[in-house]
Amino acid sequence: MLNSIAIILIVLLYFTLKAVKDTISFHFMESIFSKLPIKYFKFIDPSISWKNKWKNGDVNQGERFIRSSTIFVMFTDLWHLCDFLQSLILCVIAIFAIFKYGIFIYLGAIGLFIIGSLLFELLYSIIFKK
Repeated sequence: MLNSIAIILIVLLYFTLKAVKDTISFHFMESIFSKLPIKYFKFIDPSISWKNKWKNGDVNQGERFIRSSTIFVMFTDLWHLCDFLQSLILCVIAIFAIFKYGIFIYLGAIGLFIIGSLLFELLYSIIFKK
């Protein structure tokens, strides 16, 4: 039972991260994230945070630190951090699910997808709005 609850919570976290990514990408100024202190915008606002990968925010000067535009990009901005965590979550879910449920995982996956999609919609359309 505990493993089932953990998997459900992890799936819900996955969809929460998706809602964060889509909110900051498409509705940053209309979101609760724009109410944070402006000093955090450099990490949160994708319209400027993409520059964190590069020295002085300039692509022509190269990467800010080793592999900051590839395998370590998750340390440069919120969008990439959420994306990395989503990928990690998918791997964790797959490992737990296959060992725990075998073939029945497919039915559970459909149910969790529906619940997760509803959570995403709630966060993206209502909660993350100002």
